[in-house]
Amino acid sequence: IGVGFKKTDEVIESLYHPGPFEQVGDSVRMMGVTIAKIVSPKSDVGVQHLAGPVGIGGIMFDMLRTPNGWKRLLWFMVLFNVNLAILNMLPLPVLDGGHIVLSIGEM
Repeated sequence: IGVGFKKTDEVIESLYHPGPFEQVGDSVRMMGVTIAKIVSPKSDVGVQHLAGPVGIGGIMFDMLRTPNGWKRLLWFMVLFNVNLAILNMLPLPVLDGGHIVLSIGEM
């Protein structure tokens, strides 16, 4: 299961390129907000807004069709990989973060 974006016809013309540390911080904040909104019954964001690989591929295809689409796609892929790396480090048993925690506990 992956997280997708709602498709709209709105195109943002400017691109912002944060530094690596700023991007990781923004990604952590965005993930926290997203998870909180998915869990909250008062929020309009729910499980129906999540997308898998096919939905994410559709979003990537839509990005390529915009002006400077390859730049937007590259930015999205970097953002996606940073988010995936952060999620992978969560201390859950099936993720790498969980394996690290268990290994430290066995020392």
